[in-house]
Amino acid sequence: MRGKKKIRIDVQKCAQCLLCQLMCSFIHTGSFNISQSRIHIDVSERQIDFSDECDQCGICTHYCGYGALVMENEQGEVTHEGI
Repeated sequence: MRGKKKIRIDVQKCAQCLLCQLMCSFIHTGSFNISQSRIHIDVSERQIDFSDECDQCGICTHYCGYGALVMENEQGEVTHEGI
């Protein structure tokens, strides 16, 4: 049985490139539209939030090249870092 995984956020590492939002929207809606993303980057507040629709699939972690979003297991160990 696979352990639960969750997305760990480090806002200080976020470059605000919005690639995570673009890829999330593309994977889940078929369009590159950040307003359709399940992850939201607030550039002015330097904040990263997830909508209630987010199922922690981790697609955003795969495309975060700055380490702001990483997938971790129940023990807090990083299981996947971005590109």
